[in-house]
Amino acid sequence: MSRKIRYLLIALFFALVASAQVFAQGSRTFPLRATNYNVEAILHPENQTIQAEAKVDFVASQVSRTLVVELHPDLVISAVKSSTGQALTFNRDGNSPLKVSVELLEAATPGKPISVTFDYDGPISSMEDSPTPGMRFGSIDKTSAYLLLPARWFPLTDYPSNRYTGTFKLVVPDSFQVVGTGKADPPASTPPMPGSNAVGTQLSYVFHCDTPAPNGSFVAGPLQLTNSPVEGYQFSVYTPQAQVASAKAYAQSTGRIMDFFTETFGALPSAANANLTIAQMPDGSLDGYSAPGLLLIRAGEWSTAKPNEGLLAQLAAGQWCGN
Repeated sequence: MSRKIRYLLIALFFALVASAQVFAQGSRTFPLRATNYNVEAILHPENQTIQAEAKVDFVASQVSRTLVVELHPDLVISAVKSSTGQALTFNRDGNSPLKVSVELLEAATPGKPISVTFDYDGPISSMEDSPTPGMRFGSIDKTSAYLLLPARWFPLTDYPSNRYTGTFKLVVPDSFQVVGTGKADPPASTPPMPGSNAVGTQLSYVFHCDTPAPNGSFVAGPLQLTNSPVEGYQFSVYTPQAQVASAKAYAQSTGRIMDFFTETFGALPSAANANLTIAQMPDGSLDGYSAPGLLLIRAGEWSTAKPNEGLLAQLAAGQWCGN
């Protein structure tokens, strides 16, 4: 089987799987849909927890006084507030702890935008309590971390079909580099957020996601950036220092794959077509993960000799078929 046919079969399979996931979860009822996020999160490697505040803009699709979101079952909500700062009543669904219901001060009407702020913290690494049991989509430890969208590490509606904009600020130890969806500001030293128990020097990374998409996946750790231009592309490859030499091979393979998919499906409707980020992700989750403008490959699958082009093709296809 030729390489190009193999790429195409992978892309078609990936598209069918993505469509099936959306169809299978389309029966869920979310009377309000998230349209924009402003998330600030501190990662605590010393106790493997996250502490976050998420201000979310919603728009109603039907008359409802109840807002429903999904948030990782192990994350404990300390407060939910209206746009004016008033406390809102909330509770976890006893039968489906992934779901959180919030009682609004007044009923939302179709097309009416509202803003709600969630304060929460807790661990996120459990495989047993994962939204997909037995599969870890989020993890924080002393050397690295990853927060993938399926972990529901911030409040989601209509997953996986919803598309939204947002700004994500992640505060990490200064030994960590953060890579993820959106356009990143340069890292900056930052004081702890109010009420934080963070210790040591910290850096904040801010990512701007201005295009509606399934934004909000990140990886953090001692990663080294290698800018790897390939004809027609500008890839950013992030690896541990010991594997910097493999960056060029990953960029070249990804360039060939992107050329084929562009010829087959047409250009992507965003700058991600020419400016993909490719990063190594810690072991413990999927072999790879695709998010807007981002390809993540777990450490155990990262080859210093020859990239796994089948896996790369599957992830690159997600830029057309999954995102």
